[in-house]
Amino acid sequence: MRALLGTPDPQVVKVAGGAGMVNTTRPKARGPAPPAANCAQPQPFGAGVGVKASSSITYFPLEGWRPLTPALNFSSVSSFAKNAIICHFKDTHEIHTCTTESSIDKHADNGRLGTIMTQSPDMPVGGCTTTMSSCASGVRSYYRLIVLTNASHPFVAWISFTLYWNVGVVIETSEPAVCGVGRAFKDRFPQTTRLARVVLGAVISAMVFDR
Repeated sequence: MRALLGTPDPQVVKVAGGAGMVNTTRPKARGPAPPAANCAQPQPFGAGVGVKASSSITYFPLEGWRPLTPALNFSSVSSFAKNAIICHFKDTHEIHTCTTESSIDKHADNGRLGTIMTQSPDMPVGGCTTTMSSCASGVRSYYRLIVLTNASHPFVAWISFTLYWNVGVVIETSEPAVCGVGRAFKDRFPQTTRLARVVLGAVISAMVFDR
């Protein structure tokens, strides 16, 4: 898990017509294979950018494959695969969460969050090891997840951003909590907090951790 998420995105290979195809490995399904007609079908996403994938189904451990409404559109097959890995990891590990009480103005700190959400979905973000992006069909909201850790860390941590009018920020981690230091996330999960501050910067970090 840590090794896979901590590696760069697969190389995009240009083919005839300018469309891109990603050389990647399909993730293992968490359950029986879905009907072929419902599988995510990659489509051209733009010259040299990658391949877009759309998923209209999801898998629940107790219910099996179920419809997903609205469908999720991913910026690439790589993003689709990483989302499946993260979802499985969350289902099988104890995850600790830090979330803002309200959305943060996307223009704060010279538009730091707005830039993260509107730049190319394949562009790496400083302080992260890999990223994935998606949006729901027919809904004007956008989602981006940035993985903070790599294979050298004994835990996995990531930040997810949701852009509607402003930006919702959620930090999640499997880092073991430090005992006897109070209830503040930054004290209980110091390594994750330190990694997240690099991505968020001082101004946004204060809004998230120092309230």
